[in-house]
Amino acid sequence: MISDIPESCKYASDGVILGIDEAGRGPVLSAMTYGAAFWNKNDTEHIPKGLTDSKQLSSNTRQTLFDAIQS
Repeated sequence: MISDIPESCKYASDGVILGIDEAGRGPVLSAMTYGAAFWNKNDTEHIPKGLTDSKQLSSNTRQTLFDAIQS
């Protein structure tokens, strides 16, 4: 795992919100890469708005959301 689980998610009594996305052409054609982002369900003020399938987002929106997730 590249990053640690945030403390706010480790003991979240109401659960967490998890988003998973993949990139690649599939195991037959090339390697697959997976990413996940997760937040405490009660921490809605820090969840970036507009998260959806990355293929449905413009490159600018993807970059903006990526920067928000990293922060």
